[in-house]
Amino acid sequence: MSHHTESIFPDEIWINGHILTLDSTQPHAEAISIFKGQVLKVGATSDLIKTASSQSIVHDLKGQFLMPGLIDTHAHGIWGALRDMFEVYVGLSSSLENLMSAVTERASQVPENEWLSGGPWHMSWIDDIQRPPREILDMAAPRHLVALKDVTYHTAWLNTAALKACGIDKHTPDPEGGRIGRDKLTGEPNGILYEKAQNLGRRFIVPSSLQLAHAVKHMSHYFHSLGLTGFKEAMASEPELQAYYSADQLGTLDLHVATHMALNSLTSEGMTPIDQLLIWRDRFKSDHVHTSFVKLFLDGVAPSLTASFLEPYLPMPGCAPSAHNPDQLLAIPPDKLAEIVTELDNLGLTVKMHAVGDRAARAGLDAVQATRASNGHSDLRHEIGHTAFVHHTDHPRFKALGMVADMSPRLWFPNPVTPGQVKVLGPVRTQRCHQIKSLMLAGAELTYGSDWPAAAADANPWVGLAGMISRRNPFGLFPGFVGEAEAISLEQALPLFTTQAARSMGLEHVTGCLKAGFSADFIRLAKPLQGQTPEEIAKTKVLETYFEGRRVYASDAGHP
Repeated sequence: MSHHTESIFPDEIWINGHILTLDSTQPHAEAISIFKGQVLKVGATSDLIKTASSQSIVHDLKGQFLMPGLIDTHAHGIWGALRDMFEVYVGLSSSLENLMSAVTERASQVPENEWLSGGPWHMSWIDDIQRPPREILDMAAPRHLVALKDVTYHTAWLNTAALKACGIDKHTPDPEGGRIGRDKLTGEPNGILYEKAQNLGRRFIVPSSLQLAHAVKHMSHYFHSLGLTGFKEAMASEPELQAYYSADQLGTLDLHVATHMALNSLTSEGMTPIDQLLIWRDRFKSDHVHTSFVKLFLDGVAPSLTASFLEPYLPMPGCAPSAHNPDQLLAIPPDKLAEIVTELDNLGLTVKMHAVGDRAARAGLDAVQATRASNGHSDLRHEIGHTAFVHHTDHPRFKALGMVADMSPRLWFPNPVTPGQVKVLGPVRTQRCHQIKSLMLAGAELTYGSDWPAAAADANPWVGLAGMISRRNPFGLFPGFVGEAEAISLEQALPLFTTQAARSMGLEHVTGCLKAGFSADFIRLAKPLQGQTPEEIAKTKVLETYFEGRRVYASDAGHP
């Protein structure tokens, strides 16, 4: 900071509080002052009160708690907001009956022959349906075109009218990287589209620029209400990039955003040319939108048998363990992947690689190892996105390669998706999900991601934090644990949501902790997190959120 702090009078001072700074040189304080959106001083109430002028606003916290704003390093912010505002949504624990009645209800409100989208549905339901899945949707909305996303966003379910509108029939070939579900006897499409086959329908359901603008506004308010002051948009193509950029130009974003531009994705036909990524990077970069990030997919997800695992899936129809070939499930061949990551690294782009299975995670680590051998160690810290399953021999490689383990989605405790994991992986392997403590002990740097709205009913980071320190469902909705031995302490977990998250955005000198010269991004809670049970932490209510020293959220409970 260029100012001489002694000669500057703070704009505002907070005194008599419990302040957790996440700054290792001064972890705790009673008071904090800010000037022009930045932290001026952190220290004792008696010291900071002396720095006030007659113009300084003084807030008495009366023992309440301040800490840095939280950062979610893996969320689909616009997708989530569009879901909340414009789609059928019934919650992750819903039944097939609930979803169908919600589709019927929405159909009654929308003109005939228009598209209805939403979800989520569960892959496990399809096995129990005695007729082609498209016919179930036909009954729910006979005069509309319906396309529903499954809980992971990796599979779509269409009705007969939607299949017809998309030009999908028994003669349509499977697109590269995708598969059209078919009736075993007739070969007719059954209504299920796997992975990239979803693109055959997605082009018909494109949000307008006005809807996108509303979505960013909705998302910003929602994130602030949860105490989030920054996040990584896990997959952005041009419309999303434009929406974030436009909101920042209008001054309505009030979040630090890092956008991972989509190289290959579930929403694109082929690869985005790297020249195009560079154009987007330069065009959509702004004060709060950081665009030097790329997303690519290495595999799919476990419930649809598209994640690449070293060990075979459990035997089931169409899935023989003896025929298991994990490399066939990799979206990009390993040699090609190494070339791509090396080129992106050379161009200064940080790569987040979606990898659910342990074979996919290894492919991502191998690609960065080849990149480091070719380009030398850069300060770019490439990421394995999800890091759901990583073979234990690969744990130390994160530190050796200067990589980040992006822990998402929030599936490290029993939840509606757990039965689907158990069904295809078995109970033992499901318990190996998200080995947070083991990775930490191996020296890996970790961050927290919700993956909202994919496999996450909400973007609430407090639920994720509670689950991380208990590995059980914080609301008691699902019994038992996932990887009980992988639980970590509150003190170990908080950097994943703050300092380490800021570092993964390239903003480690800007946000993530409260120290002089940093952005005044902080939240106020009624009481300290220390000493609370995981169940209490999960129910945390944020009283206020500040971004760059401005209050961007206040709960109904008011402020001091």
